[in-house]
Amino acid sequence: MNNVLDEILGPQVAIIDNNENEIKSIEVELNELKIGNKFYEVDYIEPNYPIQPLNTVEMVFLDLYLQAGLRKFDPYMCINWLNAIVPAGKKYILIIWSNDTHEADQLMKVMKEEGAPIPFLLEIREKGKYETADYEYDIRRLFKELNEELSEKITLNSEEYYGQIILVEPKSVLINCKLFDDPPIFEVRRFDITPFQGFITPEKGMFLKITITNKPGSKTFEFVLEPTNLSESFKKPDDFEGLDLSFLDDSNDEDYL
Repeated sequence: MNNVLDEILGPQVAIIDNNENEIKSIEVELNELKIGNKFYEVDYIEPNYPIQPLNTVEMVFLDLYLQAGLRKFDPYMCINWLNAIVPAGKKYILIIWSNDTHEADQLMKVMKEEGAPIPFLLEIREKGKYETADYEYDIRRLFKELNEELSEKITLNSEEYYGQIILVEPKSVLINCKLFDDPPIFEVRRFDITPFQGFITPEKGMFLKITITNKPGSKTFEFVLEPTNLSESFKKPDDFEGLDLSFLDDSNDEDYL
C-alpha cells in the first residue's frame, strides 16, 4: 500500500492489471526503491478510474486485456485506462506487462487512431518469462533489463556556459552568451523570464552560469548567479589588432575604373 505522501504528491508509476497477484512483486520492488506507485485493478463492469489524470506519472505498466468471456484482444479497454491516467501531451514510458504481448502492435495502431496518449518509449515484457513460481516474478531481473534498455535509449545531454545580461524585458531576458573560450565565441540569446522568477531578479550587467539540459520531450534551463566579475573574459577580441591598416586610408585608395 502506498503511503499518504505518495497519495498527496501523486505516483510516478501507475500499474494497470486485472490481477493484483501478477503485479505484487512490482509494487514491492518499487516501494523498496522509494518510488511512488499506484495499482489500478481493472474491473470490466465497474472500472475504478482515477478522478483525474495523474500529472506526476512518468511510467505505466499495462496488462493487455481480452473481451470478457472471449479470447479476443480489446484495445479499447487499455486505451480507456491510459486516457484516464495519462494527461494529454504527457511524456511517459509505457511498459506492456502481459502474457499476450503479441497484441502490442495492434494496441499501438488503435492508440494512434483514437488519439490516445502515445508514449515516447515503449517496452514490451512477457510475464511468463519472469515467473519463478505461481504469481512470483523475478522483478529485479526485469528492472535490471529495463534500466539497461532505457539507459541506451534515453540520452541526457547538457550544455553549460556563462552569460552577461544585456537587456531585461517584461517576458524575456537578453543574454550575451560565451559559448566557447578558445577561440572565444559569443552569441546573444533570448530566454523566457519564467525560470528566473522566485530565484534571481535579473539585472543588466549581471553575470550568470547557464545550464541547459535536454532529454526526450523536455528541456530545462538553470540560471545561477556568478559572484565573480567576468568582465575581462567577456571582452571581445579585436580581430584587427597588430595588423597594418594603412590600406584603409582613403588617401591610398586607387581608382580601378
